[in-house]
Amino acid sequence: MLIYTVNHWAKSKLFKQEFLSLFDRCAKEISNALKLKTNYYFDVIIVNKQQIQRINHKFRHKNEATDVISFALWDANEIKTPLLGEIYLSLAFIKKYSEENNLDFVETLLLNYIHGILHLFQFDHMQKHDANKMFKLQNKILSKVIKK
Repeated sequence: MLIYTVNHWAKSKLFKQEFLSLFDRCAKEISNALKLKTNYYFDVIIVNKQQIQRINHKFRHKNEATDVISFALWDANEIKTPLLGEIYLSLAFIKKYSEENNLDFVETLLLNYIHGILHLFQFDHMQKHDANKMFKLQNKILSKVIKK
């Protein structure tokens, strides 16, 4: 099972308490999809666009805001403790992106949340094959969460 804490580095009027139950459902579906047998822990940090831009610039050398950034504590196949890492979400960036692309904000938020967690488990999208695998799985998980 996946267990998380949510921290707010930035006050966001976009964050709603009901997101927590949706995050719980995502965590449950990811646990099922990955057939997790033990508890794993991670942090979700809510940041504003300026904060995520600074993080993106410092660690990825991209001086631009983005939707989600994950920091896994372990490399592939080397998860040594149940603590996985951190996921940074910019709700303002996700909101703007969803509006510009005529997407549902909550679904876009959940997709980014799922995407971030999969990165903690060493999924990536650097190669086309890996991207197809990751995106197919995150969409499958999202569809299960939304149906409930």
